Amino acid sequence: MWRVPLLALLYPVVLTLLFVRLAFTEPFVDFLYKHTELTPDPLPYEVRLEIAKLGLRSVLSDEGMQEFKNSGLFNAREIKHMEDVKKLLSSLFLLLYIALPLWLVLLISLKDIKLIGKALFFSSVFLEAFVVFVVLASFINYEWLFVAFHNLFFDPYSW
Repeated sequence: MWRVPLLALLYPVVLTLLFVRLAFTEPFVDFLYKHTELTPDPLPYEVRLEIAKLGLRSVLSDEGMQEFKNSGLFNAREIKHMEDVKKLLSSLFLLLYIALPLWLVLLISLKDIKLIGKALFFSSVFLEAFVVFVVLASFINYEWLFVAFHNLFFDPYSW
């Protein structure tokens, strides 16, 4: 049964993309700014929050990107990086919008409760393996993980 391994492999991807999508929302930015300690900065909280939301809008829409560019707050390198982020997120969100319904349809199509259980079990195993990898890589060398991620997805001279 090819659907069980496919479901198991897709699950970490779908769940990660879903959480990325949720993280790129204004309510999440509001939540973070209210519940985390920001590094000291001469700019007032409200200004920093608005700049964060400007950055968020820039990677979610063409209008937001134009607003970001016209703000005068960012240099050409920062603008290029945000354009790259916008392209990446557009692709990732499209993948999410295709993969999530596909995953659900494949799961439901199994029809046998034992196969569904098997698919969910192995999905969780792959998810845990992915989480363990990311956590270990972050603890061992976060800077390496950060640089590797950025070099993989972005122009090395834009960030």
